[in-house]
Amino acid sequence: MATNKNRLKMPLLIAAAAALLVILIASAAFLLLRPNADQPVHLSVSPGSTSADIAGLAADKGIVANALLFRLYIKDHGAQNELQAGEYDMRTGMTYAEALAQLKRGPVKKYYTVTIPEGLTVAETAATVAKKTPITKEAFEAAAVNDGYDFAFLKRSDGTSLEGYLFPKTYTITDKTTARDLVTLMLRQFGKETAGVNLADAKAKGYSLNDVITIASMVEMEAKLDNERALVAAVVYNRLSRGMLLQMCSTVEFALPERKESLTYKDLEVESPYNTYKHEGLPPGPIASPGLKSIEAAAHPASVDYLYFVLTGDDGSHTFTSSYEEFSSVKADKGL
Repeated sequence: MATNKNRLKMPLLIAAAAALLVILIASAAFLLLRPNADQPVHLSVSPGSTSADIAGLAADKGIVANALLFRLYIKDHGAQNELQAGEYDMRTGMTYAEALAQLKRGPVKKYYTVTIPEGLTVAETAATVAKKTPITKEAFEAAAVNDGYDFAFLKRSDGTSLEGYLFPKTYTITDKTTARDLVTLMLRQFGKETAGVNLADAKAKGYSLNDVITIASMVEMEAKLDNERALVAAVVYNRLSRGMLLQMCSTVEFALPERKESLTYKDLEVESPYNTYKHEGLPPGPIASPGLKSIEAAAHPASVDYLYFVLTGDDGSHTFTSSYEEFSSVKADKGL
């Protein structure tokens, strides 16, 4: 006669067997029918992922039939610690053996992610790329010249530098990506991001796209707060319209061998066409890569009569004035 304990075990065993049977049938159906089989799919395995994590991801992507069975398959083959992190180009409907073999081999391509923040020069961008990817600083700088890139916005006659046109964003590349490939990606992104920017007002005033990007680059370097970008742009346009020197510290910094936290009077004497304390009009070109907000501000400056601004807030905010007397007064009040 069966004991009460055995009677309790029987339903549990039956339920477990039924669940396993459902899994096996579903897996068999998957392998036989293989819906959308052999479709390319990307699998990202983070460092520290367990075999259970990877099995779950593979099943979610349709790479294998069932997460639990794939996990058991991995364990049965003693491969729990042999799966490699990385980015994989796999296929849907793979057998457990195929998927495991690829995960043990590791990714064919290695992927690298590099974030280029707003306000970097080409040289600084090259250094950032070199730290995060196999592309060297020298290779990137050599590729970052306007030579052979087929983009309408580069068809201009004011030099070969791509300064200002390497759009700041996060890019993912592989170990097969060349410096020229990455520069092309950044230029393509610039085109996408700026496609909706209306330059009609700027062009009506006689300013080209390169002029707008040059102004945007100064706005990027001078304004730390979004609500001040259009105000800084207005100061640039207002001073230009009055024939005043721009006197932007950011352009002097670009002319110096390296960035400085604060400029000296000697720095303001540096001989360079980018020194807007000495040379009238806009500098020869952009001084950094502006973000979209700065580009929008340069295309649509605020309707104000400001001619001066000075840093007065701990949060990076400025005080804007329409006269030199006001400007001097603000500086005196702040002890600047």
